[in-house]
Order: sequence, then structure tokens, then C-alpha cells
Amino acid sequence: MRINPLEKFRNKSFNEQLLDIFFITGALLIVVFIIEFFVNWFTVQPNSIYNNPVFQHNLFDRYMDFFNITYFASTLDPYNSSFASSYPPLNFVFSFFFILISWMGGSNVWASGSVAARATAAGLAALGVYFALTAAAFTFIIIRVQRKFKLSWKTTALLTLLLLISSPVLFAVERGNYVFIVLFFTSLFLLDYNSEKRVLRELSLVWLAVATAMRLYPAIFIILLLKEKRFADTLKTAVYSLLLFFLPFFIFNGGFVYNVKSYFANTVTFSGYELLSINVSIVNVFKLVWSFFSSNIPSALTTVGTVFSVLLLVLSCVACFLTKDKWKIITLLCVLCATVPNPSKINALVFVFPAVVAFVAAEHKNKLDILYAVLLLLIVTPVQFGYYIAPTSSTDLGVSVGCVIESFACIVLLIALNVDIFVDFFKRRTAGKRRRKFPNNQFIS
Repeated sequence: MRINPLEKFRNKSFNEQLLDIFFITGALLIVVFIIEFFVNWFTVQPNSIYNNPVFQHNLFDRYMDFFNITYFASTLDPYNSSFASSYPPLNFVFSFFFILISWMGGSNVWASGSVAARATAAGLAALGVYFALTAAAFTFIIIRVQRKFKLSWKTTALLTLLLLISSPVLFAVERGNYVFIVLFFTSLFLLDYNSEKRVLRELSLVWLAVATAMRLYPAIFIILLLKEKRFADTLKTAVYSLLLFFLPFFIFNGGFVYNVKSYFANTVTFSGYELLSINVSIVNVFKLVWSFFSSNIPSALTTVGTVFSVLLLVLSCVACFLTKDKWKIITLLCVLCATVPNPSKINALVFVFPAVVAFVAAEHKNKLDILYAVLLLLIVTPVQFGYYIAPTSSTDLGVSVGCVIESFACIVLLIALNVDIFVDFFKRRTAGKRRRKFPNNQFIS
């Protein structure tokens, strides 16, 4: 007798139903994205989000995160006034490998600049190697995730599809951004920091240090060590991070002191950029709200947004120590990592991927988790729903509705988790006090 699919669904547990809806909705969003992509492609709308390539309609800038950082590294002078690079030096150390790959063609393709290198076969070969290594690293992490959480291969395949066809991945690929390297080392830390094998636990500290030295903000994950009162490991991670961050400054022209000063000066300058179009930071959410009413955004909003970011950061860190739900802790830290820095481009949302994995692997019994599922899907959805603010020139990206949705979903997720955790904590604390006060009262729960 054939079983009715709806009846089969009803017979499942709440957790199974939630995950079924999660993946079905994710698949539908991908289908909508594919339709949206080809509709925009064939209608050939000028400055369309999807008018080749996906987000970066200005073809001149495609893959330039990769080519710029590699070119800067090739000069051994990335912090001079003309480049004004705000990348930590370990990024340039990684670039040396791709420079060597390009040199196999027999010439220095970086001598004429990053744009010229992109036009050469050797430069594109280096980019191809980066993408190939990224694919291999992603596959390795997915296999590790499947084994660690004992996910079915069906769930693993659906999870992989959902994450691969997501706005942060599409944007990072389009830019050739090194964020994939940082995500790889961050993922290794999250997989192994509580491993039963001592070697893997020790290595995980190094992996977090590498990620921190490349982007700084993965340092937030050190909360996981503090929560487990692993103070020695926390100290070791801090030392590794400082060494990996500062030592590479000696490699480059200008000397250690000059490079350090220039790096921090460039970082301050970069943090002042608007990047309203592709910025998913908490600060930018305030600007997006203001833009609903006026196109003139006051500079004071940056200060207000920064204060709110710090407040949310502090509350979220405290919340991590108040809950025992591992997936909620991971989610808080991942979203903070992606949204507290300002500016924070769309590709930074790849740091939410471990949160999606933790959510899928967890056991869910609370109906509030439906809200969390929706918010996580909105954060990784590739659908952009057209423009909220249309581009004004060939180099202006405009602001897509999708970017607005992702930004708001992140901040709502942080607030909802904080409220959930603090309310649950005070409920448990009140119940504990009642039990101590009335130990023999069977009616007190």
C-alpha cells in the first residue's frame, strides 16, 4: 500500500519535519534564484545584478580581490601609500604560493599590475589553482562534518547544495576573495577544538590563530575555549595569533614599524568607507533603515551603529556562557564574526555556514527554532529580488533587496537568540530558587 507523503510527514518528529521544511524551502529559493538569474540575463538589463557576472556587474572589477592582493604581495611593499592595503600580512604570505604558480609560465606577469596579470594565461592559472584548492578544502570539510555529526548522505548533499549556491559564496567567487581560506581554518578549529585526540586539539589552536591573523574577527571563537575554562589553551591561541599576525610584517619593504603603522592607518581609513551596497554589518543596518526615509545619511549613524554593535557583542558573549545549547553558541559567534566588523562585505556571511551546519545537526523541539531556520535561510539565500537602490553609474553596485534582507536577518537572529537565551536563563534560575526554598513541595517545578 502506497503511503501518502503528507501522512508520512505528519508521522515524523518535530525535528525531522523542521529539517524537511528547511531543505525544501532552501531548494525552492535556489530554483527562484536560477529563474531570476536567467530572466535578468536574457532581458539584458543595464547594470542588472545578474547581468554577467552575478553581483559585480562592473566586469572590470571581476576577481580583483585575488589579483590585487597577489600583485601587492609581488611588490613586497603592500603598505605603501599608493596601495594603502588593509590586509594583514599573512594574506600576502599565502599569495607567494600563487605568485610561484604564475611564474611557471616563464615570466613575471605581475610586473605590469593586477589588471594586466588578470589578462594573462599565467595569472588566470593562478586563480584557477586557488579555486581548485578551495573546492578541495570545501569537500574535505563537508566529509569531516558528515562523519562528525553522523549526517545522512542525503542531508549532507542538500546542505552542500544550499551552502554552495548562496549569496556569500557567489560573491566571494566573483571577487576571488581569500575569505575561503579563513573559513577553512575556522572550520578546522570548530571541528577539532573539543576532539578526543590531543594532537587535533592542539592543531585546532593553530588553525584558529591562522584565521585570526588573516582576518582578525575569527578571534571571537576563543569564547568557546573560555566557556570550557581552557585558559591555558586560550593563552596559547592568543600567543600563536599575535606571532602569526606581527612576524610577517618583517618580510616586507619599509621595515616592521613602518608596515605596522601603515597597516593600522589603512585599516582605519577602510573602516570609514560607506559600502552601503554590499555591506552586511550591523552599522550598515542603521544606514539602510535611514535610507528608507532619506538618501542623505548622517555620519552620526556610524557612531550610533557602532555603539549598538558593541552592546550586542557584549550581550551575545555573555549569552554564550548562559546557555548549554551548542548550536546557539556557534550561531551567535558566527553571526557576530560576520556582522560586527564595519564594513563587512557580503562574502563575510560565509562565516555563518558553521551555524547552518550546527543547526542542521542539532535536535530541535522548540517551535521558536522555526524562526531561526527562516532567518538562517534568508542569510544564505542567493535570491536578490531586484534593487532597493538602483545603481547610478557603471561602477556603482546599488543596493539589492537581497542584501537588505540578509542584513536584517542577521541582526534579528542575534537579538532573537539573546532574548531566548536570557529569558531561558532567568526561568531556570527562578525555578532553581523555588526548588531550594520548597524542596519537598511536589507542585513546584
